[in-house]
Amino acid sequence: MKHVSWIVPTLLAAALYTPAILGERVWDDTIVQNKQIIAFKSIKDVFFPPDHIPQWASMYCRPMVTATYLLDAALFGRDSTRGPHAMVVLYHTIATLFASILVGQVLRGYDYRWWGALAGGIIFALHPIHTESVCWITGRSDTVAAVFMFPAMVTAIFYQDRKAIWALLLSPLLFLCAVFSKEVALSALLVLPFLLLLVPPPRGADPKEQQRQKEEAKTGAVLARLFGSWALLTLYAIATLVYFFMRKKAGAGYGGSLDMDPGEILGRAAGALAYYLAKVVVPPPQSCLVLGFPATIFTLVVLVIAGAGFVWACWRWKHGHPVRALSFLWFGFTLAPSLAIALRRISEAPLAERYLYLPSLALSIVVGAVFCAGLRERSIRLPAVVMVIAVACAYGYGTVHRGLVWRNNIALWSDTVEKEPESGLAWGHLGKAYMETKGSIDLHKALECYEKAVKVYDDAEGRSISLNSIAAIYATWDENDKAVKHWKAAIAERPTYPSPYFNIGNIYAHIVEQTAKQEQRVDFELLMEAQSYLQRAIQLDPRYRKALLRLARCQMQAGTYHNFVRRDRESALDALQQARQTARRLIEVDGDGPFAQQAQKILQLTEQQIDRLNR
Repeated sequence: MKHVSWIVPTLLAAALYTPAILGERVWDDTIVQNKQIIAFKSIKDVFFPPDHIPQWASMYCRPMVTATYLLDAALFGRDSTRGPHAMVVLYHTIATLFASILVGQVLRGYDYRWWGALAGGIIFALHPIHTESVCWITGRSDTVAAVFMFPAMVTAIFYQDRKAIWALLLSPLLFLCAVFSKEVALSALLVLPFLLLLVPPPRGADPKEQQRQKEEAKTGAVLARLFGSWALLTLYAIATLVYFFMRKKAGAGYGGSLDMDPGEILGRAAGALAYYLAKVVVPPPQSCLVLGFPATIFTLVVLVIAGAGFVWACWRWKHGHPVRALSFLWFGFTLAPSLAIALRRISEAPLAERYLYLPSLALSIVVGAVFCAGLRERSIRLPAVVMVIAVACAYGYGTVHRGLVWRNNIALWSDTVEKEPESGLAWGHLGKAYMETKGSIDLHKALECYEKAVKVYDDAEGRSISLNSIAAIYATWDENDKAVKHWKAAIAERPTYPSPYFNIGNIYAHIVEQTAKQEQRVDFELLMEAQSYLQRAIQLDPRYRKALLRLARCQMQAGTYHNFVRRDRESALDALQQARQTARRLIEVDGDGPFAQQAQKILQLTEQQIDRLNR
C-alpha cells in the first residue's frame, strides 16, 4: 500500500493533464517565449537578467523558472508549444509525487496513513484550482517551486529521522532552488519548524528510538526534536541569506505601498484570505482574472467558519492530534506571500487561482486525516470511501472542464469576459485572439472587442494597447488615415509605448515603397518622418527587432536616394553607414534568429554600396 499511495496520484496527475499538451499558447506565452527568453545568452543572464527585456517583471527573482524556459528551447526548439506544455505537466506530476509522500509523512500517527496519503495525493493531483498553473505555459512558477519545495520538506523530515548527511545537504539546496523559482517558497522557513516539531517519528524504530519517544512523551521535551535539527535550520537560514543577496544583486524590487488608509488595506487582506479559503475547497466559478474582492458578508462568514475550525484544530493539537492544526499552519504560511500581493503594488493580479497551488496541499492533509479516521471506525468506513471518491470525481470533472477553457485564447478570454464583463484586459485579449488565432481570424469581432476595451479600461496603458490594435485592424483594411489617427491616440495615452511609434514608422515606410514602385519617385520627407518614428520606438525599446530591421531598410533606402537622385555622396555614405550600424545592432540583439539573418543581407548590401562610394 505504501507504494500505491504515491504511484496512483502520480499517474492520475499525468493522465488528467495530458490533453493540455495539445493546447495552444495563451495569454503571455508568446511574449515570454518569443520576446523575453531570447535575451538570455548565458548562465549569468539567468541570475542577473539583462536590461530592456520587453515587459519583464522586475519585481521577481526567479532564475530557476527562466532556466526551465531555456531548457524547453534546448529540447524542443524556440517555436515549440507542445514541448513546453508537456514539461509543465511533468512538473505537476513530480509535485504530486512528493505531495503524496509528504502527506504520508505527516499522517504517521494514523493507523491507515498510507490510505490517507493516497486520498490526499489524489486530491492534489485532481484539484481544479491547479489548472491555471498546469495548463498555462507561463503559469509554471508555482509548479516549478513545488517541484523543489515539496521534496525539500520530505528530505528535511527524513534527515530528522535518520540524520543522514546527504539529506542535511540536499534539503537546503532544494529549498534554495524553490525560492529561486518563486518567492512564495520562502514560506518553508515558517513551515519547516512546525513540520519538524509536529510530525511524529516513524513507527517501527529501534528500541532506543522507542525509548527516547517514551521519555519525550513523559517529560514533554518535544522541543528537543527541533533543537536536534539545528544544523538543518542553520543551513536553511544561510540559503535564505544567499537568496536575498542574489536578489539584491539582480535588482529585483519589493513593490510599493498602496495609496490606501489602514482600514482599506485590512479589508483587502480579509477579503483576499476569504477568497482563498473558499476557493481551495470549492473552486467554481473559476476565472483567470479576478478584479474585485469578495463582498463583506461573504468575507465575514468564511472567516468566522475558518476561525472556528482553527480553534478546534488547536484544541485537537493540545490533546495530541496536531495534524489538522498543521494543515492550517501550512495553508496560512504558504499563502502569506501571495496575500502580500493584495496589499502592495507587486502584480496586476491581486488575486489569482495559481497562488493556491502550494497552499492547496493543506486540503490534501485534511482529507487524508479525515479518511484515516473514517477507516478506523467500521461504522463510517464505507461513507468515508464514498466521500473521497465523490470529491475526487467532482474535482476531476472540474479540472477537465476548466482545462478545455485553457486550450486556446478564444476559449479562455470568451470565458473571462462572460465572468468579468467590465475587464478591459479581458476584452483586449479576446480581440487579440480574434486577430491572431489561425482558422478563427475575425477582424470585425476583434474591432468590437477592442472598442469595448477602450470604453471599460480604467488605465491609460490598457487604452493605448487597445487603440494600437484598432489601428492595426484599419491598416489591414488599407484605411491608413484611420490607422495613423488611432496610433497617434495610443501615443497620446501613453507616450512611452514603443509599438505605435514603430507602426506609424512602418506604415509610412510602406507608403514610401509603394509610391516608389507606382510613381517612380521617393517621398523623402515621409521617409525621414518614418525614420523618426522608428528611432523613437528603438529609443524606448532598444531590443525592438522589427523596428531595427525596418529602420536599417529605411536608412539603406535613404542612402540610395542620396546617391542616385541627389548625387550627394557624403549624405549617401552617412545614411549607408547608419544602416550598417543598425544591421549590426540587430544581429547582436537577435543572435541566430530570423531577424539577424535578414540583417546579414542588409549588412552585405550596405558594405558593397559603401565600397563603391569609397572607390
